[in-house]
Amino acid sequence: MKRVCNRPIQIDALTICYEVVHPYYYEQLSTLDFGECLDMDEFRLYRTEGRYFDNVYAIRLWNGTQDIEWGYLKFNLARGDEQSNTHTSGNRKVWMSLNNETLYSNDFHCLTYIEQRLGLVFHNITSLDLCLDTSFSVSPLIKAYAHNKNVTTILNGKRITDRDEDRPELTYTTSGSLNKQGKYLTVNIKQRNAIKDKSKGITVLTYDKAAEISNASDKQYILQHYANPKRLFRTEVHLNSEDIKSYVENRGINYTPLILIDEATLEDMFFHFLGSVIRFQSRTLDTSWGHILGRS
Repeated sequence: MKRVCNRPIQIDALTICYEVVHPYYYEQLSTLDFGECLDMDEFRLYRTEGRYFDNVYAIRLWNGTQDIEWGYLKFNLARGDEQSNTHTSGNRKVWMSLNNETLYSNDFHCLTYIEQRLGLVFHNITSLDLCLDTSFSVSPLIKAYAHNKNVTTILNGKRITDRDEDRPELTYTTSGSLNKQGKYLTVNIKQRNAIKDKSKGITVLTYDKAAEISNASDKQYILQHYANPKRLFRTEVHLNSEDIKSYVENRGINYTPLILIDEATLEDMFFHFLGSVIRFQSRTLDTSWGHILGRS
């Protein structure tokens, strides 16, 4: 079967850092007790509890069909000092995280309106998960290329010559039933500094997304987004702020939220970071990420 995938790159997780340039609503939010609400007409913010921030607010809105929890606004890092909560400009830091379901709907486009209404100006993307969902499995081919002595594996920019040396950056996980214990294969590839903490580096993950939805997350809206396919396999890249900043600087791209809706930029970013973590070379096989993911 020919490997072909024409789906666009999908954002699966997103957190953005802002500067508070008009502090009126920031100050209003700061006075709310837990459970209290600031009504902005088109959307509402409810103060709730959070693990990493002292101030966390659930953003809810009516999308024309139903009332949804769109995302979260957060500020005042727990145990953070004044410097960690303030930009060098003197403006306060605020973070906004979108709910996963929001990213698979047109509600994502409310982002610009919400940030403007709250008096926020974009500073940087704190974390970003990009993925490509295919109708064919990717994990077995990655494992086969890594195992093939006639294929050179380049891991985190280093050409691997000692094939017997342990590679903690590259792990395989199998799961399934009692009779088919290797039914599902997940491949996890990390930069060295992300082995213990993925916020410290780039990670790549390939797995059976349809099985994960069925057996664990129950995120049926993802299947609905793709018109309910029976087979869905995901290749995912997790990026942090420094990775994204370096990318836009090297590419000469204007660093604005517009990159999040530019399909060409997301495509280039996705494949750039895939190759920076792991890639393969062969004189006889097409081992490019374009081939692996059905782009070539």
